[in-house]
Amino acid sequence: MIAKDLNMPNGVAFRNGDLYIAGNSKISKISKVESNLSTPGKRQVLYDKFPTDDSHGWKYICVRP
Repeated sequence: MIAKDLNMPNGVAFRNGDLYIAGNSKISKISKVESNLSTPGKRQVLYDKFPTDDSHGWKYICVRP
């Protein structure tokens, strides 16, 4: 398992070995996940100021240069 305890994770992006996850109220990142699939690192919250109610829940994500 790469990540658990996520609330409505629906947006994912991958860049330079890092996995970005957009959930109901947060955007998180797992660094160097590609090289650590058997023991992925701890999830780092990048932003957590989105509304928490489910009606605002779907977040999409794109990582660009």
